[in-house]
Amino acid sequence: MDTNLQKATAPTRVISRRVISIKDIEDALQFSIAQLAELEKLKACQNIVIKPNLCCRKPSQSGATTDVALVRSVVELIREINPLAEISVVESNNFAIKADKAFELHGYNELTNKYPNVKLVNLSKERKYYVEIDGHFLANLLIPKTLLKMDYFISLTTLKTHAFERISGVLKNQFGCITGTYRKKLHPFLSEVLTDLNSVYKPNLCIIDGRIAMEGFGPVDGTPVHIGLLIIGNDPVATDAVAAQMMGFNPESVPHLKYAAKHGFGDIKNIAVSENVSFKLKSVSIIKYMGFRLFLKFLRYIEYLRNMQILVRKTRNASSTVSLSYVWRRLTINFVLKTVKNLIFKRDG
Repeated sequence: MDTNLQKATAPTRVISRRVISIKDIEDALQFSIAQLAELEKLKACQNIVIKPNLCCRKPSQSGATTDVALVRSVVELIREINPLAEISVVESNNFAIKADKAFELHGYNELTNKYPNVKLVNLSKERKYYVEIDGHFLANLLIPKTLLKMDYFISLTTLKTHAFERISGVLKNQFGCITGTYRKKLHPFLSEVLTDLNSVYKPNLCIIDGRIAMEGFGPVDGTPVHIGLLIIGNDPVATDAVAAQMMGFNPESVPHLKYAAKHGFGDIKNIAVSENVSFKLKSVSIIKYMGFRLFLKFLRYIEYLRNMQILVRKTRNASSTVSLSYVWRRLTINFVLKTVKNLIFKRDG
């Protein structure tokens, strides 16, 4: 058999381990890095970024935010593997809490006090570089300096339900890499935005902390549930698909997960799991869920109409200074179509 075909059809590996103690966490991390062939990559890296989920003021015991103890275990393992690597723990400001306050509130300042090669980075305060990405929704992105120079990216999030996305996992965690506080306006376009973000910030290692999960009205106002599980992979779509399956959801029923897989970003079906664990996390009722989805679709079309209005106004302003016939003679139809598409259906990131 053709070896290239074998590689193409080989299942994506995701590691699932039951954990109770810090020792269990350390063993699970070491095992996963070896099994996922990430050891040599970590040894060769110089700038490693860890992105926890610090979306609000609620403690990790609520299931809403990433436990600093897990991040500490990851940091210590990296230091054993690659003592010279610079490690940046990053988060950005959001409407609920500033990143600096989140670091302080959730005990992350102790990491910089204990480890000289670890720094905490508020991405919203960093110098940023304008990069055109021509994504599914984001036409361009302001990329913070730390994320631009990283050569290994670890996305470390929590196992949560999501009121209008069913789950919040690794893919959703990169939403926090957007440095503006306008992120709520992107929710109607979340599937496209998350695919774009993960295409730019694709994690090398994906860790979902399910020791304390969240069910109900997640990703912030749900109820904590003790599961005692870590899910680790190096494909964000596959890792989230395994998490969704274990939580009792069909991965294809998760809008952003289905969208990413459909556009060839990751694996949603051909996955090998080390330990199949199943449990049921309650989410919002199907009526509420469908209501949220319909409302988001409504907001989506409102945004398109607003953009069309802006396009018409810009065209009218341009025609008042330069004749439209003059402009049309110098533009190609492809350029015009692309410009109109970007102005109506895309936006800056």
